Amino acid sequence: MRRFMVLMSFATCVLLSLTSVLFAQSLQGPIPDQIRTTEEALKAGYLMVSGLGVGGNRPHPGQKEVMALRAAQILAYRELLESLQGITISSETTIENAMADEKVRAAVEGVVRGAQTVSKSYDPQKDVATVYVRLPIKGSGSVMEMVLPHLQTIIPPPSETLYTPPADATPAPTPVPTPPVVPSADGLIVDVTAHVFRPALINRILTEQGEILYDPSKIAQEILVERGSGDYTTDTGKAKAILSERGSSNPITIQAKGVARRTDVQVSKEDATAIFTANQETSFLEGAKVVFVLK
Repeated sequence: MRRFMVLMSFATCVLLSLTSVLFAQSLQGPIPDQIRTTEEALKAGYLMVSGLGVGGNRPHPGQKEVMALRAAQILAYRELLESLQGITISSETTIENAMADEKVRAAVEGVVRGAQTVSKSYDPQKDVATVYVRLPIKGSGSVMEMVLPHLQTIIPPPSETLYTPPADATPAPTPVPTPPVVPSADGLIVDVTAHVFRPALINRILTEQGEILYDPSKIAQEILVERGSGDYTTDTGKAKAILSERGSSNPITIQAKGVARRTDVQVSKEDATAIFTANQETSFLEGAKVVFVLK
């Protein structure tokens, strides 16, 4: 009988150890790269952070594992909130600044709780759990969807005037016979590699005189939630590929003349006229078919 009890005890220990290992392996996913800054998040389209936790002095290996994973999950949410607070909304305004408003704070806390857990792992030898959580910047369940509706009372309306083209910018009547039709520009690539530019939830395009050419906060909310102010990349070829996915086949590419308040791109008078005229035909600005090329 005693031998039977010893064998049963040994089998139980082996079973618990195997269960712990198998459970850890079942939770193990590919280790993602962390994405924490505004620029990284807007390029990738999401935030990705991790949290570490330990089980501590628990008598049962299974309890240690559960407590370690729980602690790691809580810390991951905390790290996500910290990264989210650093996201730039517009100019010098961050989500942390906006959280002084209770509605914005509640929205931010809600979006953090809804973040997706993409990877969990537990090392029973070290008693350390790792949890990765992911939060999209745009689209369903994103920062834009949850926070943007509450920012209208936070961000003051622009003081700049809207851009209007000079009188001589009106295209001349089409001569007869009609020349071959040249496709109108249906997207915009803005090269800001020569300037210090900060990606944000709201990036605007102004003339050198400070007139507003593109103010995403005036775009239909469903488009802004889906696309944000546009997309961000470090390569013009990738910018064209992104716009192609948006249905743009003939984007116009311009070089930024400067940057105002770190998040507002300035363009020349000639480029402003070209953008305005093309947009009159294809409305690509209203569709947020804009890509900023960064350093």
